[in-house]
Parts: sequence; structure tokens; C-alpha cells
Amino acid sequence: MSEIDFFAEIAEPLADGSWINSNIARIVEIIQDYDPNLEVRWLPRDQRAQGNDVFQIIEHCKDGADRVAFTVKDEASFDERVLNKIFEADMTKDKQRGLTIQEKIEIANNTQKIIAAKKWQDKLEERQELAQSILKSPLNAYSHNGIRYDLPDEAQPKKAIVHQSTIRSNSTKRIKFKAEEN
Repeated sequence: MSEIDFFAEIAEPLADGSWINSNIARIVEIIQDYDPNLEVRWLPRDQRAQGNDVFQIIEHCKDGADRVAFTVKDEASFDERVLNKIFEADMTKDKQRGLTIQEKIEIANNTQKIIAAKKWQDKLEERQELAQSILKSPLNAYSHNGIRYDLPDEAQPKKAIVHQSTIRSNSTKRIKFKAEEN
């Protein structure tokens, strides 16, 4: 993993020029996908005083009012527990009693599955962008993360298959695109 990929995995840039943990950004996306009426508000580091809550989960109600559903004290606490709290709140709306231990465990397990699926989706989108970039490139060779991609000669058909050759002595992988026989 290159240094750039390492930092891309742990932080994402925001519109105001600040950076936020990629896991937090992923959880915010899950919340927005789950309920468009929920909004996560983040107070940037340079604007917060000692003891201020870092995040607010805001609910946009049908009557037009915005209400604070709950707050999160710090960035370390903004993890799957936030999703658990939202899911538990939705389940208890429909019930007169509280949740059983089994229901809480199921919520926690499902939360982990949702986060894993979101990570997988993010990686897949990143790979699709790389593939599109390689195929649109006017170059015959393309390198990314120590892997060299060689495109087929112009005389060969445009269909390409991928195979991985041996690892070279300088520890970079070389992948060749070869024309598929019709």
C-alpha cells in the first residue's frame, strides 16, 4: 500500500479544506442512505470550544422543524455505535416495550454487515475508476500502486483479458492485457 493510499484510507477531504476520518465519512453516507431526513453536522476542530459536542444528528421533521436527535462527544465515539443507536431508535418507535438483548445483538451484527458492505462498495468504485482511467489513457502502459498494466497493440482486437505474470525483482507486479482470440 502506497503512502497516498494509506492516507486515502484514513482521511477524506471536505469542501472547506479540512480532513475527516474515512470511517466517519463512510458512516455518514450510511446514515444518509438509511434515512434522508437525518443529517450529520460536524463542528470543525478550529471552531469548537473545550467540552463541545463534535457531531449532532439532526432530524428534519415533517412539520419543517429541525430537531437534534442526539449528539456525539468526540470523533473516536463516532463509529458503529451511532448506527446502532439510530437503528434501535427506529425499532423502539413501533414497540411499547424496550428491545430484547437478542434484538440489540441482531442490530449490532447487521450494523457490522452494513459497514463491511459499504467498504466493499467503496473499493469497487475505486477499482472501476482505475479501470476507466487505464482504458481512457492514450499510453500503452499504466502504473498504479506498483502494478504495471500493459495495453494491447493497436493491431490486435479491442477485447482484452487480464493475467498476472510473475513478480519482478523490484517487487512490482506486472499485468499484461492480451487480445482475446475470437
